Amino acid sequence: MGAGLLPIGCAALASAVLYLAAAVGSIAAFPLLYLAPLPLFLVGLALGGPAAGLAGAAAALAAALAGSALGGIAYLVCCALPVAVLCDKAAQSRPAAAGGAPAWYPPGPLCVWLTAPPISALLLANLYFVGSGGLEAAVADEVAGVMELYRSLLGAAPEGAAPGGAVPDGAIPEGAVPGGAPAGDAPAGLDSAGTLLAMGAPAMLAGLWMTLIAVNGALAQGLLSRFGRNLRPAPRLAEIDLPRPMVAAFVACLVAGTTLDGAVGYLGFNLAGVLAFPLFLSGLGVAHAAAARTRFRAGVLVAVYGALLLSRWGALALVGLGLIDHFARLKARLRGRSNTV
Repeated sequence: MGAGLLPIGCAALASAVLYLAAAVGSIAAFPLLYLAPLPLFLVGLALGGPAAGLAGAAAALAAALAGSALGGIAYLVCCALPVAVLCDKAAQSRPAAAGGAPAWYPPGPLCVWLTAPPISALLLANLYFVGSGGLEAAVADEVAGVMELYRSLLGAAPEGAAPGGAVPDGAIPEGAVPGGAPAGDAPAGLDSAGTLLAMGAPAMLAGLWMTLIAVNGALAQGLLSRFGRNLRPAPRLAEIDLPRPMVAAFVACLVAGTTLDGAVGYLGFNLAGVLAFPLFLSGLGVAHAAAARTRFRAGVLVAVYGALLLSRWGALALVGLGLIDHFARLKARLRGRSNTV
């Protein structure tokens, strides 16, 4: 570990700086926060989980000293610990058979480990709000505040309005929004949007967090592979095979969330949303495996990722595809060999 102290220290410093960039208050600096896990992944996927854990602990201490104790704790829980655990799991392998390559920790269980932090946070939040109306009520109150802000913005008088209420030439009159629709029509749409947001806000936040962690991990693995510093070969999406208990838990939570009311139904619905992320990655693996069997691999993948960016239904379709793959073994068939997981 002595030879790795320098890269560990550099990773800790870089991650802490990226994390604290959001405290500057500049909108341009805020996206740097999303890259805070990258230095930890770089050192963890090159030197192992303990190296990532040490770098993360040092960065959390730096964040606490330079910012606040709460900020340091948030960094430790949301960034340092998950990255250290994922890197430790990714570095595990079974000894190679005679003349064969070592069997690395499979990508399917790695995807399941990615859901552990948001599931833990969701269960703890549910317990915390038991005595104050429940998690659903707390989320609904927060969403109502956001919706009220949008209502006030849409119904505000235009900048530059005369003190007596007269509207200057060319300005949008009070009570109207660009395009000619009255501002009074906006709350109806906001009410339905607010209801949907309140229903799935915890799962949406969890999905954003899991996406950021997964993207940073993939980026770090790609950079390390390019320079020959990676511990293990890059896991492939086409090799994701999810454990049966995880798929069973998703189905149970989905049934509970769509059939039950109250706190149990709300919790089940959002847990299903969290557990849908590994299925989404598995469905994306089906698309990659199918594209690899064609002569237009790049074009197929561009179309798939383009659909994900342009339509919210693309992600749901891939979740469904991942669920079908668990039973039909689509990726194994496309790979041209039987599934042994």
